[in-house]
Amino acid sequence: MRVWDGADWVVPGLAGLENLAGLGINTTSDATNRLAVAAPATLLTHDGDDHRLVVNKAAAGDTASLLWQSGWSGRAELGLAGDDDLHVKVSADGASWTEAMVIDASSGQASFPAGISGVPEQLSANRTYFVRLDGSDANDGLTDSAAGAFRTVQRAVDMAAGLYCGPFAVTVRIGAGSFAEGARLFVPGNGNLRLTLEGAGAGATTISGTTYGVQVSGPCDLTLRELRIAGASVTLWARYGARVNLRGTVELGTGTARLIGADNAAYVEVLSCTLRLGVTGSAHFLFSTAGGHIYLGSGVSVVTTAPVTFNATVYAGLNGIAQIVGSQVAWNEAAGAIQGTRYVATGNGVINTVGAGPSYIPGTVAGTVIEGGRYL
Repeated sequence: MRVWDGADWVVPGLAGLENLAGLGINTTSDATNRLAVAAPATLLTHDGDDHRLVVNKAAAGDTASLLWQSGWSGRAELGLAGDDDLHVKVSADGASWTEAMVIDASSGQASFPAGISGVPEQLSANRTYFVRLDGSDANDGLTDSAAGAFRTVQRAVDMAAGLYCGPFAVTVRIGAGSFAEGARLFVPGNGNLRLTLEGAGAGATTISGTTYGVQVSGPCDLTLRELRIAGASVTLWARYGARVNLRGTVELGTGTARLIGADNAAYVEVLSCTLRLGVTGSAHFLFSTAGGHIYLGSGVSVVTTAPVTFNATVYAGLNGIAQIVGSQVAWNEAAGAIQGTRYVATGNGVINTVGAGPSYIPGTVAGTVIEGGRYL
């Protein structure tokens, strides 16, 4: 290329390429795309050391971004879109856009408005799920209505167990009625779950299973209140490091093996609770611990209205501990309602009534201490 300088045709200097209205390389530029390149690739490289590509905008409310298109239709965008946070957006049609990620300009924290596949949702506040007999497990469980609530308690528990709770807790509010949960309501331990199952009242809400009522397995923190639990074999079973808290009014129904069991480092705590025994006939144990810990303390009343016979009202074995603070726990039973052996402490198990005496635990047969067990 030569340029006439008034006297001769010369090779133009850089001054001749300044302030061009547009530049098209193998294509045509226009008023918007003042630099246009049509090529298999575009190379921007260093001139000895660094190389930085700068995309600048005039004000925070403007946009400075990289836009990727398919067939001239937008599919992805990365940049400062409408503010000074970093946004990543995607689109399937170039018209509707979904924000996948936002990085806050002040804190540097990333949020994922559309969620992350395969990664638990992280709570930023306490969460409440609702369960009703007229609900559906296809709902999201977040509103107390037929169109919003879950149908089964198990669905709500599974949703809660799939969350990363951090410092926050999940409450499941269960409406009136009987909720049959198959073999049992299973609460898995995931190490960060703090969950409350709250019914409409021990006489109004029942959770039942054909084998167990509620089984909690693994490290988690579960609170039960204002409901009834029924299971053919075990009513409430805490296992493998689980912590279970009974509060308010809780009724225990059926359960031929044990009504409340704690084993393998599980802990069951009963405080400020009316514990109703809605079971008749016979069962092996009311409280049974084998390598676990059961604690009954302040404000606990154990209420029995119908006769029931236990192999032992309280059983502690295999280094298990059953602590029932005699000065704080009242047995409000109908006369002779609890029959059978008062207690069995065996296999280094300990039953501690804090000095309430060997006749404190109800029953019609004296307690037994064998094989290294202790009764205090």
